[in-house]
Amino acid sequence: MLNHLEGHIKTAIKTPLFKRYDSNQSRQILQKISFLDPRYRSHYIESPQKDLIISLIKQEMDDIGHQAEVDEHYKNTNTSGLAAFLGNLSSKHVETNTIQDLNQIELEKYLSLPSVGLNCNPLQ
Repeated sequence: MLNHLEGHIKTAIKTPLFKRYDSNQSRQILQKISFLDPRYRSHYIESPQKDLIISLIKQEMDDIGHQAEVDEHYKNTNTSGLAAFLGNLSSKHVETNTIQDLNQIELEKYLSLPSVGLNCNPLQ
């Protein structure tokens, strides 16, 4: 009796959600959001889906990092005169890690953090 009631409740909740978020793109966004919330990180996502979501998040991080590099390069090329000269002098640092490496490190740090309880505020 109790199992039947539990199944009925689950179906009543899942059916409208699957109708509303029927597209693959919507589901991927919702899965990424749930995965990035430390309260739900990987508890409700099956392992094959989890690997896909991690790769999607990494790709998105890399895309954002690449765009930031392009923006920074564009900003640095639009200077002239003394600002351009001083900018060239100060930007002689050597980067040892690429944006992709830094993103991978950040993602691994996030995945290594302990889970947060469902009743906790993840922003505190």
